[in-house]
Formats: sequence, C-alpha cells, structure tokens
Amino acid sequence: MRLFAAAAVALVILSTNAGAAEKKSAGVESQIESLRDDLRQESERRRELEKLIDDLTREKDNGQPRQPQEREMDAPPAMEMDDEGDAGEPAEESVDRIWKGMEFAGGVTGVVQGTSAGGGRASSERTGSSYSAAMEMIYHQDDNYYLITSLTADSGLGGNGKFATDIMPDYGARRTEGRGGAEQVALTQAFFEGLFLERKLAVNLGKLDIHSLYDENILAGNENTGFLSGALNRAAGTVGRALDYNNTVGARALASLSQWAEAQVIYAHSGLDGLESSPFSVFQFTLRPGLFNLEGNYRFYAAHDGRVYHDAAGNEKSGLVYGFNFDQFITDNVGFFFRWSAQAKDVRENRVTAMYSGGLTLTGGMWGRVDDLFGLGYAKLELNDTPAQPYEGGQGVVEAYYNVKVNPMVSVSFDVQFHSMLPQPKDRDMTVAGARARIDF
Repeated sequence: MRLFAAAAVALVILSTNAGAAEKKSAGVESQIESLRDDLRQESERRRELEKLIDDLTREKDNGQPRQPQEREMDAPPAMEMDDEGDAGEPAEESVDRIWKGMEFAGGVTGVVQGTSAGGGRASSERTGSSYSAAMEMIYHQDDNYYLITSLTADSGLGGNGKFATDIMPDYGARRTEGRGGAEQVALTQAFFEGLFLERKLAVNLGKLDIHSLYDENILAGNENTGFLSGALNRAAGTVGRALDYNNTVGARALASLSQWAEAQVIYAHSGLDGLESSPFSVFQFTLRPGLFNLEGNYRFYAAHDGRVYHDAAGNEKSGLVYGFNFDQFITDNVGFFFRWSAQAKDVRENRVTAMYSGGLTLTGGMWGRVDDLFGLGYAKLELNDTPAQPYEGGQGVVEAYYNVKVNPMVSVSFDVQFHSMLPQPKDRDMTVAGARARIDF
C-alpha cells in the first residue's frame, strides 16, 4: 500500500514537471514568434525609410536619371531546420525576401503646345500635344547588384512638326517622331547594374537609354520638369545624329576617380542589326571642384559614330561629336549652366556644325516656394556652309519656364519659346507657348 502511494506521488510530480516544461516551451516559442514579428515590423519600417530617402533624393535632383547610391539592405530571414535537419527556408519567407528586393518608380508627363503661325506647312495645324508614361522596376538582393527594367508608353508630337526647325520644341516627344506620333508601348530599358571596388566602379550592361548617360546637366537636362526644347536638354539630335534607336543594347563603365572627378566609357550600336557598321562610343570626364562649397559639374566628352558619313569629295568616313557643359550653383537658390558642342564641317550630312547654349535656374526658395523652379535659357546654332544652306543664319531660341510643385507627386509647368531664323521661307520667327503636367509615383 505504501509502495502504491509512493508511486502515485511520483506520477503527480512527473506530471507537474512535464506540464511546467510544456508551458516553458510554449512560452519560448511565443517569445520567438514575438521577436520574429518585431523583426518583420522593423524590416517594413526600414523599407519605408529607404523609399522616403529615394523619393526625397529624386525630388531634390528634379527627376534626374537614377544614379547608384548606398543602400542598407534588410537582413535576410533566419534559416530554419527542416524535418531532416537540413537548412531550409519557408516558401512564404522566400517570396517575402524577393518582394523586399523590388522597388517601383515612374511618372506620367503630358504636354500641350501652340505656335504663333502655321509655319508654311501644308497642314494648318498650330497646336499639338504629347504624353509619356514610364514605369521603372528595380530588383536587388544586396547593395551591389541590380536589375533595372523600364516600360514606356508614349504618343503625340507636341509642337514638333508644326514648322521647319533644327531645334525640337518638345524634346520629350523625340521618340515618337520616327513613327509620326503614333502610340507605342515598349520595353525601353532592361539592364544589369553592378557596383564594384567598394562602389567606386559602376557597370551597366543591357538595353540602355544611351543619350541620357552623357552630356547630362542638372540645370538643363530634364524635359519632365525643366526646359522643353531640345537644344536646352541635350546636344544629341541637334549637333550629331541621334541613334536610330535611342534605347539600344550597350555597356557603360562609370568610375569615381576621387571625390571631385569621375570618368565614363560607353559602347553601343545604333540599332540591333548591322552591328559591324553602326558602333557608337563615348568617353566623358567630369570634374566637381566644389566652387563656393556648392554643387557644380564640369563635363568634357567625345562621341564617335561609326555610321557612314561622306566628306565634300564623297569619301566615306565616320562621325565625331565633342563638347563641354557645366552646371554650377552660386547660391543655394541660383545656378548657371552652359553647353557647347561641335562636329566636323567637311561632312555633308552635318547640317548643324555647332551649338552653344546657356542660362540660369532659380529655385523658389527665394520667394518662399522651395520646390518651384524658374529657368531662362538661350541657344544658338551654327550651320554648315559645305554645301551651302538654302536659308542664311543659324536658328536661335530663347526659352523661359516656371515649374510649380503642387504637391509631392504633381507639378505643373508653363513654358514659352521664341524661335528665330527658322529654316523656312516665311514666318522665320515663331513663338511656341505650352503647358506641361507631371505626376511622379
């Protein structure tokens, strides 16, 4: 009887200890799950902060093309052990980790322009519009390797085609000119970006927007919020033929030589066929001297075009465009810019042999609207005299715009251009007025 009682007591004690162990185990599991929840919330908070930083950076740069930047990545979820004791990862967390590596950005731009005269064309149309919508998708698993793709839909010619001109009134509509303004949705960019040598070397490989990579200018190089005319955005297309396809397969290496200097090399082709006859290469060197302790960029470049050109005697030769531009702030709210570009005069196809432009940009901080922009610029072209041109004098343009930042997503611009010495028999002076709306997301 005593033995039975002792056994009963032992069973009660064991049962109590087992229950306590189970409760303790459940408590530990609950604590682990709580910590995992905290980690997920912290990761989500970090992603929100990274997106906010990207948005503020994009807003500060006024929508300039994305540059490689430092990123602190979320820690990958802890590995768990499967039933066989091997390291594994739950499918849900694997998908979540991939999703964390995705970023999206984009924008929609609409432009309406009208001219002061019909321009002597068969069509009497004096107004035009254009739009462009772009979505950029960036995937990264760490802070050194990226896959970037861009989808773009665009349509319309804006003020382009309303009169004879060597300077496009609507530079943003340049992609639609070859198809008469017809609508198209296209994969405009799809490339790999790798950062090496402690992020001092960036390499891009794939389908790129080649002309946006060089001759850039932070004060005169963004048709979405700044100047609308071609001469105040890029030299390519005005001095030197634009590539047959602005977005084509190529490679770029951008090296940061020091805090104040960088160099880049670009190699591409004008199209996807006949590669042996259409190589295109660029070398650009940039100085950042830090004058006035403010941002300033001074760029020197040369672009070699392997497409067939002809000299005055009819001999085949390649093309070469070289140029210089700078943007320099002199106060926190005032910046000046200048751009010069030239090409050979002995090439028949080179109707325009040189262009120079300059102007200033003011930020609205001077009058209490820090996100607004005002720009005033002038551009002048020099024409080739071999062969002689039918109309004397190179075209010029004076352009002014005011960009109102309505809210963090929406901006509205008003723009006026005064074109002179147009290459047409009458109405050689023309005024082009326009309005633009931009939505970023």
